[in-house]
Amino acid sequence: MTKKKVLIVEDEAIAALGLEVLVESWGYETCESASSGEEAIEKAEACSPDIILMDVSLGGEMDGIEAANVIRSRKPVPVIFISGYSDEATKKRAGSFEEVEYIEKPVNFDELERKLDDLLNPGR
Repeated sequence: MTKKKVLIVEDEAIAALGLEVLVESWGYETCESASSGEEAIEKAEACSPDIILMDVSLGGEMDGIEAANVIRSRKPVPVIFISGYSDEATKKRAGSFEEVEYIEKPVNFDELERKLDDLLNPGR
């Protein structure tokens, strides 16, 4: 059985590495992580992930929500947004399309694992 691929988009290197280790311990494969919206678009094109873990606030010209919109306009892929921002405007922007979840920082890892599993294995 082929492992599901996860693209991690996080501009804090330590947080990205921690998510990579965690996701791989759950049995998923990780693509090379990205730290900006522009890089996320490139990596998504190259890796063709099954799901994306996307920080909302990123370095670069575009935020995670804008990057996810560009990626999903090319190929529908579920996204779990991870953010320190919990305001309603940000949540509304992030939740403006299907197959989206939103997790606030600090991340509850049990919740993250459950949401990953639910989006990658619907109906199971």
